[in-house]
Amino acid sequence: MRLMTSFALLAPLVVFCAAPASSRGHRTVSGGYFPASPWAVTGDQTPYGSTTACKERLPELPAAPVPIEAIRITPMLSRLNAGSQRCLSLEVRSGGKWYSVTLRPEARFCVADSARCLVQAPPSGAGAGATNVFGVPRGVSQSCNGASCVVEAEFLGHRAEARIQVLVTAP
Repeated sequence: MRLMTSFALLAPLVVFCAAPASSRGHRTVSGGYFPASPWAVTGDQTPYGSTTACKERLPELPAAPVPIEAIRITPMLSRLNAGSQRCLSLEVRSGGKWYSVTLRPEARFCVADSARCLVQAPPSGAGAGATNVFGVPRGVSQSCNGASCVVEAEFLGHRAEARIQVLVTAP
């Protein structure tokens, strides 16, 4: 079994990301939507390694315990060019409304496979949790072109997956 990323700070996530959620016996609550095209446009990318301020589009989940009806990562399907990165958001539905839980300390993100093609940015600051920024390094192997990489997220025992297709142009 391969480790998903080389960042030492993500070691506690190895068990979480070791196999697809459906095969680990954990609850996977799904929800959300698929874009009209199977893969979302390549927009919302920033240069790989740049400081990215991710902006959440939904209000944060209230602090009081609430039942979680569904969980999703947005975008669920996307494309990412070599040398660029993007923010992903973790969202839950409670009481019929969608909320962001991306910045909550209980939220965890990781790359579940294809770690050589897609990497998770390291946390930005002392004590920072896992980040929701994923990128394709410059100079990644041409063999990564078209690779479909899985990103997993977890929040209070609920899990979601997203896929990022890697695009590498020939030099």
